[in-house]
Amino acid sequence: MLDALKKYAVFEGRARRKEYWLFILLFMICYTIGLLIDATAATPGIFSSLVTLGLLVPAIAVGVRRLHDIDKSGWFYIASVIPLLNVVLLVFMCFEGTKGPNRFGEDPKEQSEEKKSSKKDKNEKEDVEDEENEEEEEDDDDDD
Repeated sequence: MLDALKKYAVFEGRARRKEYWLFILLFMICYTIGLLIDATAATPGIFSSLVTLGLLVPAIAVGVRRLHDIDKSGWFYIASVIPLLNVVLLVFMCFEGTKGPNRFGEDPKEQSEEKKSSKKDKNEKEDVEDEENEEEEEDDDDDD
């Protein structure tokens, strides 16, 4: 959810559907909280406007990276301001990304799977080492 905020103004590379839609969820939650504060504090849209301004750059950046994932130019994001083309853009955001590397970079899905498998291998290696250490301790106890 926070990956898009970590890459605040990064317009290069690719973003998975998960990264994009979790950011949209975060944006909607923050915007709703801003609206509630505006309603209770009787401020005419100040907090919701601040949320929108604060998250505008990362929203554009994650949208551009999402388009890169489906091998489309980031300039397609301009379509979001044209009434009927924004529906086409919404459909694009739902497509699965290009498998393997494309002209915008490596597949982020493969990179996250590699991280998971390396963590799994590391955990298995630690488990084996723990078992070996336990066996050695048992052997030491038997010697006493």
